[in-house]
Amino acid sequence: MQQNPIEIPDPPASGDQLDDDRAIERCQRGEIAGLAPLVTRYHTPALRVAYLLTGDRAHAEDVTQEAFLRSFRAAARFHSGRPFLPWFFPSPIWE
Repeated sequence: MQQNPIEIPDPPASGDQLDDDRAIERCQRGEIAGLAPLVTRYHTPALRVAYLLTGDRAHAEDVTQEAFLRSFRAAARFHSGRPFLPWFFPSPIWE
């Protein structure tokens, strides 16, 4: 039986939504530094999804990195006050 090399952290606390909104607002202003808190908070779940889709750790890392960069470029389409992950995961950035 293959072990999963990626652990899933506990979901973010509800107070993190305000932090996400601030980070996304920075991304919407073109500040790449705004992406850092989102990557810190959501990298592991994103990597887990990418690994499940690709089956390869290195490819999953590449897909995850590209997904965060694409989300930065698409930040203008994000609606403040909504959760980040439901917008991030089903978007075309995972193609």
